[in-house]
Amino acid sequence: MANMANMYDVSKCTACRGCQVACKDWNQLPAVIEPFKGNYQTHEDTNGDTFTIVNFIESEDAITGVHWNFLKRQCMHCLDPACMKVCPQGAYYKSESGATLHDPDKCIGCQYCTYACPF
Repeated sequence: MANMANMYDVSKCTACRGCQVACKDWNQLPAVIEPFKGNYQTHEDTNGDTFTIVNFIESEDAITGVHWNFLKRQCMHCLDPACMKVCPQGAYYKSESGATLHDPDKCIGCQYCTYACPF
C-alpha cells in the first residue's frame, strides 16, 4: 500500500468546483442535490456520495472589505481509516492502490463513517 499526498495551491483556487466534479466523475458517484440555504456553499460536508467539497469562507476587513478564502476538503484515504472500522455493514474497503473506497450497495446510511472521520 502506497503513501500518497494530494497537494493543491490554495492561493490559486477560484472555487470553480472543478475538483468536485472530477472526483464525482472519476469515482462514478451520483449527484447529490441539497436544498439552497442562501449561500454559495453547495455541500455542507463530505459523505458517502461526495468525497470532495470546496468550503467558502467569507471574512470582512475594515480596510480591504469582503475577502473570500476557499478551502478544498476531501477524503484523505487514510492508511488505517476510521470509517472502515466503524461501518457496521463493511461498506468501506481498501483498494490495491491504497484508496479507501465505498460500496453503496452495502451502505445503510447510518453516517457512522462521517462521525468517525478525523478530517
